[in-house]
Amino acid sequence: MFGKAETTNTPVQPEPRQNDSRTVLGVGARFVGNLTAEEEVVVAGRLEGKVEGSKRVQVAAEGEVEGDIEALSVYIAGRVHGQILAGERTELSATAVVEGGIESPKIVIAEGAKLTGSVGMAPGGGKSRTEGT
Repeated sequence: MFGKAETTNTPVQPEPRQNDSRTVLGVGARFVGNLTAEEEVVVAGRLEGKVEGSKRVQVAAEGEVEGDIEALSVYIAGRVHGQILAGERTELSATAVVEGGIESPKIVIAEGAKLTGSVGMAPGGGKSRTEGT
């Protein structure tokens, strides 16, 4: 009755919801080719090719993209060598290293981020797959 309750160290995984769907390229993984996804894309490994996402593309601090990125929203904490085209917003964290141009209506560049290339902030933004391009 007053005994110690048994506990387990097994983490409880939340049920995946359809809106939480995302494509992840994990740390240590390498992908060569073009990647197109309807959900969020997270690159924590190395991707050589174009990334097209109709939602958000995120390059983690460990991630590297050798190619262009096109999405509604782009967040960079790792390395990108290519053009970034975002329909709504692009954000570079303090650890970001980008060699290439950025075209986005909203751009946030944290102190410490490194950007070598051009920046364009046209009203109405760059293209995105959700706009039918």
